[in-house]
Amino acid sequence: AARARLEALREAGSLRREVRSFPGCAGEARRVVELDAAGRVVRYVREGTIAGRRVRIEHLFGEDGALAVLEVRDLDRSDARIDGAFPGASIPRRESDARPDAPPRCGE
Repeated sequence: AARARLEALREAGSLRREVRSFPGCAGEARRVVELDAAGRVVRYVREGTIAGRRVRIEHLFGEDGALAVLEVRDLDRSDARIDGAFPGASIPRRESDARPDAPPRCGE
């Protein structure tokens, strides 16, 4: 349902995208946040190095603000999926903690 919601909002042109970079922050060097018209986070993506691996972690949030989808990908292995139990992957767990201006997750 969360992925369908994201696609429907994209098709309707109802998403605002914000990108942030955090030089020197290993765990979250780059952040992309997509917000709906009401300013709620729909998609939060962070890229960085965790446990020696370059990863992209995508979070999709449901309408209730809870984490609905979590995907972790290894950027050095052809974007291969990694088990969601990867250290620190599930952070943030709530839409309210995934704001564009949230502190970067440098060590997670």
